Amino acid sequence: IKLFARNGTKLTEPRQIGEFSGHASSITCDRSNLRHLKGFDKNSKTKFDLDAGFATWIPKDADNYRNDLRELQLWAAEIGSCLSAKEAFDDADLVCVRGSLTTIGTTPYNDDKGWRMVAMKTRGVIYLHDCAVRDGSRFASASCARLAHCMYWGFKFEQYMTTDEEKNSDICSPVDCRETYHAVLRADLVRRGRDDPLRLAYSAEIDAVDEIAGDRFVELKTTGEKLNEKFWAYKAHKWWLQSTLSGIDRIVVGHRNPSGVVVQVRNMDTKNLSSNRMTDVMMTFLSAVLSEIERRLEKDGSLQIQIRYSPKDKKVHFENAKENETNILIEEFQKML
Repeated sequence: IKLFARNGTKLTEPRQIGEFSGHASSITCDRSNLRHLKGFDKNSKTKFDLDAGFATWIPKDADNYRNDLRELQLWAAEIGSCLSAKEAFDDADLVCVRGSLTTIGTTPYNDDKGWRMVAMKTRGVIYLHDCAVRDGSRFASASCARLAHCMYWGFKFEQYMTTDEEKNSDICSPVDCRETYHAVLRADLVRRGRDDPLRLAYSAEIDAVDEIAGDRFVELKTTGEKLNEKFWAYKAHKWWLQSTLSGIDRIVVGHRNPSGVVVQVRNMDTKNLSSNRMTDVMMTFLSAVLSEIERRLEKDGSLQIQIRYSPKDKKVHFENAKENETNILIEEFQKML
């Protein structure tokens, strides 16, 4: 961590260049799935039962997300029929989803979790694909009943706290995780000691918009009743990076008891979730990994590369990608872009 505790690397304020709503295996280029935050009293006391409706929960189908860039590719193909991929993504150097940037950036503080990604360059744009679904580490069945319920609680909290576009709120309807809203964002990663920023385009699943706060996006999260050491060690920095990448400055937090009942709802400022040192470490590490991807694809003239973090040796490995895997992904790109 000391190696990356250097200031000077930062992300410019993300700006929205597009949006789409996800519907299981398809998308529409609109905000039909955008949720609206309900008004609530600051630090209000509640009794939201997050376990209500668990039996009717509709989770995402892993088969639809084996290519985590699929929805973003569909959006680009839809709006960019007369544009090149470079133009559709507003002259970005690298395209991915927010989750990939979060996974890489938080690695110094989650060094016990491995990950694998594939980067490929086509038509002047680098696409970064997270292999977590293909490898079975994302959207996998919960290892125990308790974990399954915990996974559900966050989605149920979103249902309690939001309405649809028509201001309807039905907290008894099944929670359908396949219906999502995504913002397509552009930001520059300003790199320490370099004059050339890395231009990023990425999609981010958005929980809700707050009309009272000038239509600003907000994040909705749940955690224990107290912000203890475990929260600050394992959650806070991830929440900070996720929200920062989305340009979100406020998180609505539901404090729940061990039974999954939210007993208090309050606002939390994103800026208060991470120290300057942690911020520097995450941004510097993210910049180092992405810059190395950029360098290797440019230098070697290759179309794809595998990037793998191993918790055993605490290193990021840059390797040749699996040919059959990248061929499938490239075929998908060529069909849609």
